[in-house]
Amino acid sequence: MIRGLLPPELDHGGLSSALGSVFRDIEDVYGFTVHASLGRVGGELDEVATLALYRIVQEAVGNAVRHAGVSEATVTFESANGTVTATIRDEGCGFDAEGVPGDGCVGLAGMRERAAFVGGSVVVQTSPDGGTTVRASVPVQSTGGRNG
Repeated sequence: MIRGLLPPELDHGGLSSALGSVFRDIEDVYGFTVHASLGRVGGELDEVATLALYRIVQEAVGNAVRHAGVSEATVTFESANGTVTATIRDEGCGFDAEGVPGDGCVGLAGMRERAAFVGGSVVVQTSPDGGTTVRASVPVQSTGGRNG
């Protein structure tokens, strides 16, 4: 059970390498292609922020695979002004964020909680038939669950 909590790929190859492995697995299993522009971003993040961003991207891509009704998504990373931002975009069916019942938002709530834990945020832009964009931003110096 603990094996899935701390991916060894994060220790060995860093965030970009670990996500690349996830994306290859997704393509092998589901035939879903992730077009990724990850670069070497993530090396400046501490372990807690790195794990949070890894899990957020993993969840957002998983949501695209399960719910978007498309066969591809794009993931990009940007580092600026002390913040690393991951953007996950699909051109799928989108959804009415206001109309999703509480149980249906567990994944979204989890992403937001992970980001908030390290002093970051997650913003979801979506609409029915308009695709979905998830932007997760975490500070280079995370709070690691500390307030302030």
